[in-house]
Amino acid sequence: VHPLQPSSVELLPAVQGFAMPRYLSNSAIRLLEASQESLALALHCLGTPNRGSLRVEVARYSPAIGLIGAAAEQALAAIIVQVRGDEALATSPTQYKSARQILSDMRDLLRAPIPASSFLTAGVGNPAQHRETILQASEGFSVLFTYRATGLHAGLGVSRTVTLKQAFKVHGFL
Repeated sequence: VHPLQPSSVELLPAVQGFAMPRYLSNSAIRLLEASQESLALALHCLGTPNRGSLRVEVARYSPAIGLIGAAAEQALAAIIVQVRGDEALATSPTQYKSARQILSDMRDLLRAPIPASSFLTAGVGNPAQHRETILQASEGFSVLFTYRATGLHAGLGVSRTVTLKQAFKVHGFL
């Protein structure tokens, strides 16, 4: 049974009286929701007043850019997990793939789609164009992953403008 066929569709709890069909795995949903939460928290950080001057100003937006990069990685991982399962995120039982590896896996999947990835284009008139749109939306994520790593691991942020642009980019991808 194909996961998108009505016979295999679970129903989520009613939302305002409507039952919603369920097309994504719990793991994919978890990653998408985590992505949205990471992005929302980063935007909250960007929207609150600065706590004053810092001795090393480059640290100011490091948490926000780290969260924005994490949001992008989680969104990409949701696609991979939906198609290949949770184990597709690991290189070994104790090691997760890097954000760049996940980005590469997702791009490979869009360039050479398999039937399990059809959820990305279900109901879309031109699936090839839609896959290209997703690919374009992920352009620049490799640079974002460098910002994420330096923000989280080294406490090095980028400017507020760059941080906001990256947040909008991830929002557009989602």
